[in-house]
Amino acid sequence: MGTEFINERRTLEDRRKSSESPPFPFFDSDQTLVREDRRRIPDRRINNIEIQNDTKSDIDKEETEATRLFLWHKDDVCELFPDTEEIIVGRAQTCGVIIQNRYTSRQHARFSFENGIFHVTDHSTNGTYIKNDEGEMFLMGEKMELHGSGIISLGTPIEYVEKDVIHYFCP
Repeated sequence: MGTEFINERRTLEDRRKSSESPPFPFFDSDQTLVREDRRRIPDRRINNIEIQNDTKSDIDKEETEATRLFLWHKDDVCELFPDTEEIIVGRAQTCGVIIQNRYTSRQHARFSFENGIFHVTDHSTNGTYIKNDEGEMFLMGEKMELHGSGIISLGTPIEYVEKDVIHYFCP
């Protein structure tokens, strides 16, 4: 049995762009040889999601405002509805999503629904990092609207804690 050496590496921008599996084996960013597909598709556990079609008329878009926000961290999935008060994320055991990370505050951030829009508000000392279609943002005691889907990291840039992030989806 021979050892295989791979010279080809994927960049962060190459991740999950296509539905095809990458050519195996390859080395990941930690220089670990990857022999099989280890990706998890977080939204596979969420059923009956209707994605808004951009070709709908303006009247239809007004009628189908954001009705819920999905948050998932590892195997935990939470839903925030307009009539739900809020979801707090942080280290405290009373939080809706608990993240045990030394850079995460006890009550790090709050997800809420106000005026027909879902928001995330940072309440921490280390800030909140958000990556979505619009790019990467950093919140420090600020509020931001959430649209579509993205990744949120509490207290640490996303690239340093890929396993300890919160994914969000707002259909």
